Amino acid sequence: SADVASSVATDADRFELARSELQKILDGQPDNVAAQTALGDLYTAYGRNDDAIGAYQAAVTSDPSQAGQAIARLSALYRSANRSEEALTFFRQVLRDKPGNVAALRALADAAVAADQPQTAIEAFDLFLAQSRDNVDALVAQGNLFTQVGQPEQALA
Repeated sequence: SADVASSVATDADRFELARSELQKILDGQPDNVAAQTALGDLYTAYGRNDDAIGAYQAAVTSDPSQAGQAIARLSALYRSANRSEEALTFFRQVLRDKPGNVAALRALADAAVAADQPQTAIEAFDLFLAQSRDNVDALVAQGNLFTQVGQPEQALA
């Protein structure tokens, strides 16, 4: 009906307006992590996952220390798209540039779990937990991995 067509057009207009405004910010400040992350969020909301991944990657590359939200959202998108190998490659590069980045360590661990690389995941969780000892989810995930690789006694250590 005309109402549905009007609604769709309005939705597309809102998307384009928001995208255009964010692009204006990025034209003047290409390393603006908040704008890059917001652009990723916008693309995600409209189901444009490849564009969202690109925007989140740009945010992380601009300044990984300020891109915790972008890292978490990028990690989730990689998992939902079954792109764990790409995630491993990307987060390894982030950690080469910024060793010890807590969000990237957690994302690397999650990507390794998704890629069925338990030893890589265990090592990433070790580094993550060295900085975030009270993270119960990470402790449980690592314990499960130790059990998976036949080292349940390590889960208790």
